[in-house]
Amino acid sequence: MTALAPQLTAHQYEWQGIQLMVRLLNLNRQVEFAVAEVDFFRSAGRPVTPEWQRRIDDQQRLQKELKALRAATKKHFSQRWEGEHFNEWLGHLFDVPIAKLKAYEAESRAFMHDAKKRYGW
Repeated sequence: MTALAPQLTAHQYEWQGIQLMVRLLNLNRQVEFAVAEVDFFRSAGRPVTPEWQRRIDDQQRLQKELKALRAATKKHFSQRWEGEHFNEWLGHLFDVPIAKLKAYEAESRAFMHDAKKRYGW
């Protein structure tokens, strides 16, 4: 999509909006995978400390990327939209998955703490 953008002669705004939403879709898939991964390993509770750290690093990366994409999305769409409903829409798209990642990060830290005690790492 990025490579095709310079070829457009009209509807640049719409194309940029679609690009942002495709990036968001990709990030949301990664968020769901990160959540599912913690849910899966929660049942066993056995991963060693480096495995939990990898998950925490991934959760932090996703939060950072979502925050950056939120800013870009707000900047783009605020050219035509504003108000309470616009902010609610942004919150639904970005704040909900960020909050979910923060909760799973805290849970992963607790599991990592338990792993340190269990394995002495």
